[in-house]
Amino acid sequence: MEEELFCNWFFGPESGADDGPNDALAENFNLKPTTSLVRETIQNSLDAAPKGSTEPVIVEYTFDELPLENLPNLCEIKEHVEGCLRLYPDNDNAKEYFPPMIDFLNHVGNSMPYIKVSDRNTTGMNYVDDLHTNEPFYAFVHSKGVTAKKSVSSGGSFGFGKAAYFGMSKIKTVLVSTRTIEGKAFFQGVASLCTHLTDDGKLTAVGYYDNNDGKPIDDEELIPPVFLREAETPGTDFWIMGYDKNRKEEIKDDMLIATLRSFWLSIFKSELVVIIDGMEINSSNLRDKMVEIFPEEFDKPQSTRDNFNPRPYLEAALHGDDEDNPKFRCITKHLDILGDVQLYAYISKQGSNKVMLTRKPKMLVQLKNVSPVGVSAVFLCENEDGNVMLKSMENPAHTRWLAGEKTKTREAYKELENFLSEEISKLRPVSGKKSLQIMGLSDLAWIPESLIPDDVEADDDSEKGGTRLTNEVTDEEGGNQVTLTKKVGTKTSVRKTTKVEEETDDTDVQDDDDDDTVETDDEGKGRGKTDQPGPNGPGANTGTGSGNLQGEGGGSNGGAKNGGDTKVKGSPKPRKKTTEVRYRQKAELVNGRFVHVVNIYPSRDIAKANVGLLVSLDDGYNKQPIKEATMEGEALEIMDNKILGVPLSQKGSKITVRFYDNIKHAIKLTVEDESN
Repeated sequence: MEEELFCNWFFGPESGADDGPNDALAENFNLKPTTSLVRETIQNSLDAAPKGSTEPVIVEYTFDELPLENLPNLCEIKEHVEGCLRLYPDNDNAKEYFPPMIDFLNHVGNSMPYIKVSDRNTTGMNYVDDLHTNEPFYAFVHSKGVTAKKSVSSGGSFGFGKAAYFGMSKIKTVLVSTRTIEGKAFFQGVASLCTHLTDDGKLTAVGYYDNNDGKPIDDEELIPPVFLREAETPGTDFWIMGYDKNRKEEIKDDMLIATLRSFWLSIFKSELVVIIDGMEINSSNLRDKMVEIFPEEFDKPQSTRDNFNPRPYLEAALHGDDEDNPKFRCITKHLDILGDVQLYAYISKQGSNKVMLTRKPKMLVQLKNVSPVGVSAVFLCENEDGNVMLKSMENPAHTRWLAGEKTKTREAYKELENFLSEEISKLRPVSGKKSLQIMGLSDLAWIPESLIPDDVEADDDSEKGGTRLTNEVTDEEGGNQVTLTKKVGTKTSVRKTTKVEEETDDTDVQDDDDDDTVETDDEGKGRGKTDQPGPNGPGANTGTGSGNLQGEGGGSNGGAKNGGDTKVKGSPKPRKKTTEVRYRQKAELVNGRFVHVVNIYPSRDIAKANVGLLVSLDDGYNKQPIKEATMEGEALEIMDNKILGVPLSQKGSKITVRFYDNIKHAIKLTVEDESN
């Protein structure tokens, strides 16, 4: 007990709503736990760098085992894990999560394996009390969804990243020991379980390991010596208890790859040093490590942020100032909203046609597709004003910048798109060969439906109204067939299934908060066949009655139930109007710009429709701001990725669209019928 200094576990009585054995937030990080841990820990340490410091932040990952003979109370966490199953004996999630924890604790023996994440040349995490919620120790240990980042341009901003630490622990336990630049030391352990039952009654999901009645220890003489942060060394140690030591080498390899993919620019700029089990990566050996891990010189155009090769992007930054080498370029420009920005470019026919988007923390945010000119590039915005704006546009996972709903962020997004489009279009690989443009080739080079992902799930920032349309190729033409539904929902999706759900005549219209989902089968089959091409061939929908889309006799949406009579529950409500819409798309290169032509064929005239366009990006279909849209030479009203108030004719309507990014896209439609 002398070494433990009477530290014990404190779980308070549950007095509110129970926390069940399912943490949706943690699941986001558990998909790639090691990568998530590296991104979150290094980002947090970079955010804690002292203001004005010229020394690099050092982040070290240590793998070791902690003797338990003098820490008996630490292992009492087992009682609380068993209490989770005691309260939820029949819950599937509980039966999946907690038996492996109990089994691990039963076989842990005399030592606990741990990963210690330590940083140096940082400010540490200060604590005052639980009323000072803006202090970082409180934000990490005693809160959810609270961030205490001091800089407005820091990497993190949502306070959810701590879930990545617990994701690497087999017992969901992390011990935190810190020392501030003023020399104050704080220590406390935290376990994140679920509401559970012990002999003391029903207890809370989160518990604390300390000797201060559930509060951080602020007297360093009362901190167990093994956990005390060394004197005169500001920074923080995170002890992740109970990692899978059988995967040690795999985890180390994943850490190295995640570091090189996400933080090579910080290391290149001498702002970061990373040490993984004694192996150091710094600005001096960065390129050697990069070549060792990524021997291929170029990235692949089809790569994603999870499997891309960062080496050509490092080469772009490494040789950006080499004015004598035509393969490399460094472009610096002042933008009205984002301020001073830089673009490092590596020009080659083998270029991936992608740009790494980064800001002041110099962590990879997004891997963005750009115009196919043969380039691998890095965008960097370091100035304070630009960072504040880009941070406000960043999603919680720090993997994308979104235009959002605010006018200012939409303007900043368009400014970024314009800058990338204009500057990258000027970059072409040097070639002695002449190119020949074949008019009409794009008609033949459209992206087949088989290459479009089957499973599409909209982002939180995607369409906030309207219906996602099913996307299928008909037998008669190489286009797409979709089902248009009156605007009713807020969440949209397309999933692989053989079942198609539609509203029957005696069903009330859904409220605006309900999902409105149209589901198709694996290959767009299961629809009634038409005998001839065109928007209104035999079997096309000519009424509004509900029926089976797989109906016999070829009717794709016919066979109205009850002769078209409508049953209404309660007060009268208007029924949803349902019709089929087919569309074809192609991209043409006109004066060096890609123009997308979309021909839409509804089975009835629609006086006023909002047409949204989703484009295929490296992580699925997403919104892409439209620069201009026209119909019969007349400009259409646009808002972000939507074209507003479009009249659609049964005989066909042609819309011509230009996006800001000047890239040839595969397109999916969303349509909202705004007709009265």
